[in-house]
Amino acid sequence: MGDIASVIIMAGGMAKRLGYLCKPLMNVCGDRLIVKSIKVALKVCKNVVITYTEYTKELKGVCSEFNLRCIKTSGKGYSKDLAEVLRKVKLPALILPADLPFINYVVVNDFIKRALELNSPVVGLCVIDNDKCKLIGISVIKELEGSEALIPYPPSNELIDVDTLGDLVKVRKICDSMEGSGGT
Repeated sequence: MGDIASVIIMAGGMAKRLGYLCKPLMNVCGDRLIVKSIKVALKVCKNVVITYTEYTKELKGVCSEFNLRCIKTSGKGYSKDLAEVLRKVKLPALILPADLPFINYVVVNDFIKRALELNSPVVGLCVIDNDKCKLIGISVIKELEGSEALIPYPPSNELIDVDTLGDLVKVRKICDSMEGSGGT
């Protein structure tokens, strides 16, 4: 199918479980949460889009700062917002969430290579957690319709997402241990 033509960073959620704050702009490990996803996205391709909604309109400043395209979506849910933005970008598209504080290019590149080898039009990354496949918002979409294949990955710091206060506490402990070991 070819290389990734677009990267979409999904950043329009309400963050209900974190008190309705603009989660992508939270400071984690010395930077805003979304910045790690942006840096990885820019290594994948230059056509990077950040989605935002009325709940996360503060992200327009991040788009300006990094000279990225921002697309406002309806905020009617992840699937609907993703469908809105997919009609406005070239495929295949890599989808990244804005809440992975330790994501890195090595993991993302490995996933992209594996996803592009599959014949499925949609390929999602899932983290195996207690024998369950937990989706964390990373996927490759080659075509707008069709079935989804999943590629399992073992749990790792690189694939921790921040959805709850417990996740945030866990991530900040990891940040503190990295600082203590000189590994920020």
